[in-house]
Amino acid sequence: MQDKPSHYFVIRSPYAQLILTGIKTFEWRTNATMFANKRIAVAVSKSRAHEDDLQDDIVRWEKRWNKFLKKVTAEDREEALAKLKRNRVKAEKLFEKTNGCGMIIGEILTGDVATYDGFLGVSVLKFKLWPESEWIESPGGLGVRHMPDKKRK
Repeated sequence: MQDKPSHYFVIRSPYAQLILTGIKTFEWRTNATMFANKRIAVAVSKSRAHEDDLQDDIVRWEKRWNKFLKKVTAEDREEALAKLKRNRVKAEKLFEKTNGCGMIIGEILTGDVATYDGFLGVSVLKFKLWPESEWIESPGGLGVRHMPDKKRK
């Protein structure tokens, strides 16, 4: 098994759910170079979000996906929308489990620094939700942190 990443960043729920289920594919960062081309763990903030926040974000991302999907074939569009629907269900389930828990729950692999809708950030190339048995308590609030020491058995 590959070791865990050396750093993690804490983001407000529901953004963590959207990244780790593949709905959100771009992470905005003012300090994007620090996040570029890295494998970074993702933690849910301890501050509680409301379910409406998740639904609002899903709607926003569906609009963005639809904007891009206008440029692809009908078959590809249907497949992509089916994937989005599956990921939406995953995001909702994950939100129920993790909202406000302050846990590191998965990791992402990022791409190069890019600009999207006029904002700087990094693309999310791959995402991985860890099994619940591997979730790690996340001390601290929003921002980037070193991974907490985890005693290995």
